Amino acid sequence: SISYDYVICGGGTAGCVVARRLAENSNVTVCVIEAGPSDEGNDIIMDIRKWAELLGTQFDYNYSIEEQLYGNSKIRHSRAKILGGCSSHNSVIAFIAPAYDMDQWEKLGAYGWNSKTTKKYFNKVFEKVNLETIPPLNSWKLFIYSMILHEASFS
Repeated sequence: SISYDYVICGGGTAGCVVARRLAENSNVTVCVIEAGPSDEGNDIIMDIRKWAELLGTQFDYNYSIEEQLYGNSKIRHSRAKILGGCSSHNSVIAFIAPAYDMDQWEKLGAYGWNSKTTKKYFNKVFEKVNLETIPPLNSWKLFIYSMILHEASFS
């Protein structure tokens, strides 16, 4: 019989990060269980131009959100069923939570997870990942773009 010190259920972004951090200790064994296949070598997954083709496929849990009393009708809430999780199927979209949200999160009990303490981790990503920004072409897009950058700066 095979046994592990840690079993991580879900090979998405968070699951892989947790597994990697646990595996830093050479005295423990770690197993990652993922319902979907690997994204490696799969052109439909690796080609960002094809991301919309993943929606509603075997790579997508394809959850629907219940209709809201005063809001939307049922809408799709796409969640990736693939090694890499939504980072393999979200068209390379990433957000940094606004400082207010992070600070509220800490007030609700996530101690140590505020805008000040998490900023260094976001900065690590920016240091390791080569990000290229293409400025939007019209003033409306430029306004939205500048607001995103403003929020991302935690100012």
